[in-house]
Amino acid sequence: MEPRPIDVSITVATCSRGALLQQALDHLLPQAQAAPFRTEFVIVDDRSTDDTPQRLRSFQRRADFPVTLVPGHGTGIAAARNLLVQNSRGTWLACCDDDQIADPDWLTELYAAAHRSSADFVGGSMYLRLPAGVPLSNFGPRARRLLGEAGLQQPEGPFPRGTFPATNNVLMRANAVRQLGGFNTNLTEGGEDRDLFQRALAAGHTLWFTPAARMGHIIPERRLTRHALRWTAMRIASGDTRMLHLGSNPAPTAPRPVTTATAPAAASRPAARAIARLALGRVAALLLRDLPQLAVARIRRQPARTLDVLCSVWYTAGVLRSLPVLLRPGTRQSRAFIQTMNFRQRDSERTA
Repeated sequence: MEPRPIDVSITVATCSRGALLQQALDHLLPQAQAAPFRTEFVIVDDRSTDDTPQRLRSFQRRADFPVTLVPGHGTGIAAARNLLVQNSRGTWLACCDDDQIADPDWLTELYAAAHRSSADFVGGSMYLRLPAGVPLSNFGPRARRLLGEAGLQQPEGPFPRGTFPATNNVLMRANAVRQLGGFNTNLTEGGEDRDLFQRALAAGHTLWFTPAARMGHIIPERRLTRHALRWTAMRIASGDTRMLHLGSNPAPTAPRPVTTATAPAAASRPAARAIARLALGRVAALLLRDLPQLAVARIRRQPARTLDVLCSVWYTAGVLRSLPVLLRPGTRQSRAFIQTMNFRQRDSERTA
C-alpha cells in the first residue's frame, strides 16, 4: 500500500545555533505529533561548527514521523531555503527559523487559515522575546520592526499593499513556490523572502495574514546594541535596494548560487530610476523628518525615541551606501560592502 501523502513539511534552515534550534524543535514537535494532518520535518544544516549535527540526529531518532536532514552548501540563506523546498514532500511548506518559539497552535492556525482563505501563501504574527529584565518600552516601533515584530495589531485578511509575509512564519503551497523558481540566491543581504512574495503577488497569488498564528522571536542582548541595530537597518536597506535593481530581472527558474564577493550587474534604466526615487525619498525623509525628530528626542532626553529615529537614519545610510555597489559593480569597494552586509555575518555570528 502506498504511504499516505505528506500534508505539511515543517522546514527550518540552521547554522551553528544548536541551543536555540533545540528550543525551537522542542516547541514544534508536539504540534507536529498532534496535528490532524500528516507532517514531516525537513531541516538544512548549513555547515554548522557547533553541536547542531548531534542535536539534529537525536531529534531524528526520537521523532515518530519523517525527519529529513539536508547538508547545506554554505552559500547563503536563499540557497538553504531552496534546499528545503527541493527536499520537502509536503503539499504545504510551514517555514520558521531556529531562533523562534512557536505558540502551541501555530501550525494548525496557519493550516486552517490557508483553507479558509484559499490562499497559497499565509503569514502569521511575530512578537519579541527579549532578555529577562529588558522592557519592550525601551524600543520604539521602528526598532521593534527591525527586530522582527510584525502584525500584532493587524486583522486577518489579505496583506495590505506594500507589506508581505516573512519566511520565519509562513505557510506556502509547495508547487506555487517551485513554479515561481524558488528564492533568488543573489540576495545575500536577506530580503529573499520579500522578493519571492513580490513575484507571487505579480503572478496572481493571494498573500493572506492571520494574527492567530503567532511566533516569538528570541532576541539575545547582543542584537539590542546600537551597533547591531545599525547593521540590521543597513542590511535591510541594502537588500531593498538590491531588490529594486533586480526588479526587471526576476529570479530565473533555477537561481544560481553566488558567493558573498559576487557583485551585481549594472542596473537597468527602469531599475536605476526606481533606486533613484528610493534614495531621493530617503534623503528628503532624513532632512525633513528624521533629523528634526532626532534633535527633539535628544533635547528631551528620550532614549527610546532617539534610538527609534536613528533606526530610520541608519536605513537611509544603508540605501545610500548601496548606490556605489550598483553604479560601479565589480569594484573592490562594492565587493567589500556586499560581504559586510551578508546575512550570514552578524557580530561574528554565523546564521543560516
